[in-house]
Amino acid sequence: MRTLQSRVVIDDIVYPEGIRWFGDRLWFSDILDSRVYAYDPATGEKTVVVELQDRPSGLGFLPDGRLLIAAMNQRQLLRMDHDGPHVLADLSSSTSIINDMVTDAWGRSYIDAHFVGERQGGGIVMVGPDGAQRIVVDDMQAPNGLAIAPDGRTLLVNDLFAHHILAFAIGEDGSLSDRRVFADLGENAPDGLCLDADGAAWVGLPFAGMFRRILDGGAVTHEIACGGRWGIAPVLGGPDRSTLFLATAEVTLEAMPRLIQDPRNARQESRGWIEVVDNPPAPGAGWP
Repeated sequence: MRTLQSRVVIDDIVYPEGIRWFGDRLWFSDILDSRVYAYDPATGEKTVVVELQDRPSGLGFLPDGRLLIAAMNQRQLLRMDHDGPHVLADLSSSTSIINDMVTDAWGRSYIDAHFVGERQGGGIVMVGPDGAQRIVVDDMQAPNGLAIAPDGRTLLVNDLFAHHILAFAIGEDGSLSDRRVFADLGENAPDGLCLDADGAAWVGLPFAGMFRRILDGGAVTHEIACGGRWGIAPVLGGPDRSTLFLATAEVTLEAMPRLIQDPRNARQESRGWIEVVDNPPAPGAGWP
């Protein structure tokens, strides 16, 4: 296993999530500051895309380039139009919270959720580009980061408390089947996820304070230590997708659920960063 080093490029955020590369910019949510940002590595400029009355988390992009945002507490998938955010899908009747998401080439968004009613526990809701929704997985403990292989036929999802990366086959209608364990992470709980061109997964391991590159089957090839910070979410971006961007934060496990519900003291209890690793082992592939 090789060890890589990261460097900080953004250091004035509260808790970054939903890290994505689209166009020529890096996009990410600041959950505890209710903002979505875009960052231009060429100029170093960070701009506010939108400020919500909710906690933004997972991000995606429709085929026409419009931004999608998972609003955690209101359990809505928002679409950014020219006049601001609009509700594409309201998931509040079936979910108690939503978090991360990935959007494929056809505009189908897979959103991790915790359910209410008969479906206790977690799983994945698929929302089509027209806003139609259906539950496609309903038997996970704590789903989190998601990624889709470049051929669009396989979805990976982290199960935080089961300490697994799961893989599903994606059907023509967007359904998920043929569940299997891509990697058993032992004692480590996974958060965010992305894929590279060699089929490996970069995974954030927040409570272990690191990121790891993991092959199908569980072998670890590379590791990045976060110096005591949480390793939240990775994405491979840049013009040729050969820069690894990392979302990290310094916060306690006890504070995080409380701050999501009431972030008034967030800046006193959490601090976030965006870091980069140049020239990782393979460029990015698939979504995000």
